Amino acid sequence: MPFTTRAALTSLALAAALVLAVTGCARGPETGAVTVEVRADATTGAPQTLDVEVRDARGTVLAAETMSSGTTLQFDGIPFGEVSIEAIGLCELGTTLDAAGATAIFEPKHCTIE
Repeated sequence: MPFTTRAALTSLALAAALVLAVTGCARGPETGAVTVEVRADATTGAPQTLDVEVRDARGTVLAAETMSSGTTLQFDGIPFGEVSIEAIGLCELGTTLDAAGATAIFEPKHCTIE
């Protein structure tokens, strides 16, 4: 009987150590944030409205929104890797998304990604 109890305690200790080891090796987040900013024309102040899409490398739309000048939206939960951010009819930007995230800025005649 004492041997069985000792074996059970040993098994329990090994199981606890395994759980701690696996937890310690847990992977970090695998998704990030894409921020999109739509600006008015810097020269004339003319507003714009854009349909914006965030897509993965396969072209799957991960987020879509109609945005107006002066708005900034953050799309969370976008998987790491190659993404494209497009303002339909204006321009398309590509980047590799990582933990730092990405910011796309759309102006009427100029598009940038940070």
